Amino acid sequence: LSGASSLGRQDIFQDLFINVCYMSGLLGNYNMSTEERTYCFVDSLERQSALIVAINTAVENGDIIGLDGWKYIWGMIFELRDLQLLSGKNLKESDPDLLTGEARIEFSRRLMQLDEPDVIQDTPRKGIMSLVFGTGSSDSLSNQLTRRGSQQSLHGKEDLLLWDEIASSDEEDEPSSNNDEYASLPYYQRSPSRQFSSVGTAFENQLFNEMAYGNDDLPVTGLERIDSRQAELLSPRGRVRNRLANLVDFNGLISETRYLCDDGLSDTLNALIDIIRDSSKNNNANEEAAISGLPISPASEAFAEILLCEVVRKNRDRFAFIWENILSAHYNSRLTCRPEGSEVESDSMILTPGIEKCVSGILKICIWASSRNVFANEVLPTLEILHPPLGACVWSPLELNLDKHLSEGLWRICRNVDGLSQIDDKAWEGILGLLDWCASRGGIPSRDNFGSLDEDDPSLQAFRSLHLMLHAEELKDIVPYGVVKSIRSLVEAGERGHCPKLSIAGLDLLQLIHTRMETLVIQKQSELLLHCWNPTVDAVAEPAEK
Repeated sequence: LSGASSLGRQDIFQDLFINVCYMSGLLGNYNMSTEERTYCFVDSLERQSALIVAINTAVENGDIIGLDGWKYIWGMIFELRDLQLLSGKNLKESDPDLLTGEARIEFSRRLMQLDEPDVIQDTPRKGIMSLVFGTGSSDSLSNQLTRRGSQQSLHGKEDLLLWDEIASSDEEDEPSSNNDEYASLPYYQRSPSRQFSSVGTAFENQLFNEMAYGNDDLPVTGLERIDSRQAELLSPRGRVRNRLANLVDFNGLISETRYLCDDGLSDTLNALIDIIRDSSKNNNANEEAAISGLPISPASEAFAEILLCEVVRKNRDRFAFIWENILSAHYNSRLTCRPEGSEVESDSMILTPGIEKCVSGILKICIWASSRNVFANEVLPTLEILHPPLGACVWSPLELNLDKHLSEGLWRICRNVDGLSQIDDKAWEGILGLLDWCASRGGIPSRDNFGSLDEDDPSLQAFRSLHLMLHAEELKDIVPYGVVKSIRSLVEAGERGHCPKLSIAGLDLLQLIHTRMETLVIQKQSELLLHCWNPTVDAVAEPAEK
């Protein structure tokens, strides 16, 4: 492959590259169960070496492997994830979760449609992969997870719903470091794939270290470390997982996209988007269609949305190009609700792990854009597709919603007051629409403290955002008077949740809005004053009428 890449014949190189990808055994053979596919890969050094060569080649020659090449690369990554062979040391999510720990557990439980609240155990969150491939029982998990309305397939991917759930059948803990186990061996070198002249040499050295580790027959050199504990032998799955973590530059698939040309970057992102779109179609397709394509689990679909966001973060200098040509169309096509009479009639949207991460991706991109004032006026109006009327009117099933995701994302956007001081009216419309939606969706009484709301209640998050914006010097006389509608919803939420503090705080904000109208009087803007003053007075008087 290294020689073919320098020939100037991309067609030959791409054909060779695709064949190497197929040699890994991770593409195709979806008519076998998860256990069979895992055994075939773990038991074959040839398949593992093909994977190592393919991914390291993609890192070095991402510009010329083409759209199909990137599809196969991502397909192998998702298959590794589904087989619990991808280490938690790689491909971590950069941004913190939008949900608190308790809210994430509750949301996951409802997503799995399980009645027992203790099915999902609270575990330390170490990143995108550390929970996906930790300890647990794959048999019990497979019996517990059943996707709504789906027929059991041969590959069983529909059973994997939670992208951050502990899913490994291994009972050993992954080492905290890649190389601590081999540091005392005579031929050990750190980062073998970087130190040796070729990937093959690094693979050979890794295999030697694995065979030598724990072998008492090695000659004494005087350089050994004294360790009183017995060496814990890894299972075959754990051994392969650590082997891949040492030899494959998984993180380079994301970080090295900074050096790709525009066409190479487009191929990388479009490959992910095509896999996500095909996965959504295959959810309703028959078994033969799923086997013939590149089926991924719902958990891997969510993982694909996260990878999409991570690649965008690594290419911040080309964000305008990415948004205009790729991301805007992707997010609009996934989340926009079609009105009646259109070709695709839909007034609801099934909430899947992929949809959740798609919404989270939009919010995180808006947070980043508003904090750096980069393309914010083009990105922030996209918030309108996250709620009615442009977004899905009803989430299905009804007990699932993304209100807490939206309210936390709103708070992270609004706390960047410096960035908000430079956005235009269209961007403000997107923020105010989301603000009004969050303010109207909260007001649920706290189960632990009567007369108050939970810390992550959407209405309370909306109040925090409003309070910060209306009291910030940078946004004085900039926040539109349309926030009166949102404040009105806050007062109602306080009444629903039996939280008088929130209602009183909303009235205080209305008084602040009324005080700001002095500027309109001084400037003699009578029409605007009349347009803003009437709704404010009505909002103040409404609680007194009840």
